[in-house]
Amino acid sequence: MSATYQKQNERIYWVDALRFIAMFLVYIGHLGSAAGRIYGFVYLFHVPLFFFISGLFYKEGAKIVATIKISFTKLIVPYFYYSILSLGVYALFLQKDVSTLPALLTQLVEAKRNFIEYAPQLWFLPCLFFVIVFFSIIQRFVKNKVFIMVAVTTSMALTIFIPQNPVSYSPGLPYGLDSALYYIFWFALGFCIKGGFITYFNHNGVAQKTITTLCGAFALLCFFGLHHHYANALTEVIGGKAYVLVWTLPTLILFVACIPLAKQLANINAVRYLGSNTLFLCGYEAIAKTSFVAFIGIAGHSLNIGDEYYTVVYISVLMFILYKVKSSIDLNKSKY
Repeated sequence: MSATYQKQNERIYWVDALRFIAMFLVYIGHLGSAAGRIYGFVYLFHVPLFFFISGLFYKEGAKIVATIKISFTKLIVPYFYYSILSLGVYALFLQKDVSTLPALLTQLVEAKRNFIEYAPQLWFLPCLFFVIVFFSIIQRFVKNKVFIMVAVTTSMALTIFIPQNPVSYSPGLPYGLDSALYYIFWFALGFCIKGGFITYFNHNGVAQKTITTLCGAFALLCFFGLHHHYANALTEVIGGKAYVLVWTLPTLILFVACIPLAKQLANINAVRYLGSNTLFLCGYEAIAKTSFVAFIGIAGHSLNIGDEYYTVVYISVLMFILYKVKSSIDLNKSKY
């Protein structure tokens, strides 16, 4: 097995690189339609991918209370910390009037997905917290992994068919509670198949290469929008809400399509490092983007993102800057 895929301090390099890719796609997704075709493409799978990877790292056996305490410290506390920082930068940079602060503070307290304008990525932290809480409770009483998947699939189905619009499209509850009931499926899937998934794709045999190649071909199909004709036909047959549930299989295929790229990027130290610090990337996304625009503005330039190429270059530059900042912070910490 190549050293690239081996553990170092219990980390698996290509999985860290996969986490980096997921975060990279999140940064792109929040650029909106300015990102071109990549925008529509990443929203096919990037959020489920993050929950799936989180499930890969879930440690079973811990007591529920202990899990809640640890997760609260790792997710809820940082949520408020990053929210306050992001809100401050947002208010100063856009010169928000004092009258707008109550509404922004309400967004901070409620933590509703798609309703945090000053830092749209931060909803993920409280949502993941409740995913972990719900999953810990399920696992406490359900030991069989098949039954666990039945439970979380039921949870996902309820969030799709009961509301007027599926929760994946129209969330509404504070702290991503309804989204947690939807995305817990992906978290549980990552947990239930993590051993076989990582072991299987650690290897580069003919079977693995064939599977990733076919998944990559499907990803290209989706990127260029060639799947829409078939997707629309399927929607007409089974209905729009059922299509959301059926799309779980193509989503998993898109996960696998990212693995060859993750293995290549795993050879880059900066990618592995950022992949192991996705909380930092998540917390500082809005601040980094706002600050970057401010800095180039000082130099008399403006940010113009016109297509997919500019999008990838822009996010790559941001990631490089964040890598330098984070590594410098860690280096200074190690001196004291």
